[in-house]
Amino acid sequence: MHGSNVPTFLDCLLGASYALLVVTFFLSPNIRAAGVKFPTIAIIPDAWHSPIHYSALTTYLSQAGYRVVTQRLPGCNSQIPALQSSAVDAAYVRNNVLLPEINSGVEVVLVAHSYGGCPAAVAAKGLSVSERREVNQQGGVVELIFICGYITRASNSLKKSLPGGKLGSWVVNYENNQLGIRDAKEVFYNDLPQNAADLAIAQLKNQSSMTFNAPTGNPAWADERYKGRLSYLQTSLDNAFPFTEQKRMISQSLVAWDTTTIKSGHSPCLSHPELVGEWIVSRIEQNQALPTKGDGPASTKHVSHVAMQNLDVTLAADHKYTSVAPMKGFVHY
Repeated sequence: MHGSNVPTFLDCLLGASYALLVVTFFLSPNIRAAGVKFPTIAIIPDAWHSPIHYSALTTYLSQAGYRVVTQRLPGCNSQIPALQSSAVDAAYVRNNVLLPEINSGVEVVLVAHSYGGCPAAVAAKGLSVSERREVNQQGGVVELIFICGYITRASNSLKKSLPGGKLGSWVVNYENNQLGIRDAKEVFYNDLPQNAADLAIAQLKNQSSMTFNAPTGNPAWADERYKGRLSYLQTSLDNAFPFTEQKRMISQSLVAWDTTTIKSGHSPCLSHPELVGEWIVSRIEQNQALPTKGDGPASTKHVSHVAMQNLDVTLAADHKYTSVAPMKGFVHY
């Protein structure tokens, strides 16, 4: 394929009592080439973010032939923020995102953005393909891919892992165990056009403060079983999780990550979805010795920005929706 022809929208299904987004991308069963079965890609969102923020990336990966699953984490937009934690998010990822795929015999590539790296790494513990095979079970997590993801040790909370043990000055701490964002355009979307940033900001939700305060748990990335299957996309223009801090956490993890740097702010899935999509596909193909797609979506021209326009999709009040459809009105520049 030459040039981008990513679709601009798919219809959303709206429930009677609340808007429930339930569109799932798939090739059945994840086969892009004769006799070759490809893994599902599970995207774990950042704090404050929802699957709708990853719609352009999801579209790209779906067109590349991958099934993509993603859900908003319980700690985001919670009605009971005091009862949330990174551990609660990890259990949710494990039970509602990973196990439904893995227990059907599917292999999963886990892609985590920013805070999502904390619960994702814990959720994958014990679910590697090699561990599953040892007990005669199919499926499992084959690879961990972080996009400017936080890397924390079991005894540390995310907050404790930050410089000075403090959250950034851009975090607004409310009295009800909720966290908001100050100047989200500059913090999260500094390389997006203003109109696109405004629409992304409109979809941000409050985040439970407890998700940053409690220890995160034992991370799968520390396991020998994931050696050679860890990839990290560093964002050099990041104002939320600075590039220098990303490098520090990678170094302090004491394990080898295959690192790539993109000239992007904190949200490259929005500002450079096709570049990020190409990179993810290249990591999967290289690390799993899969055949390349050839003249497929990964050969498309790069786009510089994605603008979210005419957004009229109402998301569910709770987080129980699966693979998100492209946000209506995505426009590629």
